[in-house]
Amino acid sequence: MDLLICKEMSRLLEVLDQARSDLEVLAVDQQADADDMPENLHGGERHERAETVAEELDQLADELADAIKTLADLRSGDEA
Repeated sequence: MDLLICKEMSRLLEVLDQARSDLEVLAVDQQADADDMPENLHGGERHERAETVAEELDQLADELADAIKTLADLRSGDEA
């Protein structure tokens, strides 16, 4: 693989990993917000939405982790 392409892939992996980390932090913060809502709001629309957003952010972080692994494998030549 061309050195320039390899360097660019490395840079992209760093950016993607930071985005994955940011998504994980957002998911934790969103879940904490949902958990901190008063009990009388639990089960309500606002609480359900907060939990759904937290779950979706966490799922996106997992999917991005999979994409990062695939790209890293391609860069190292583990996949063709």
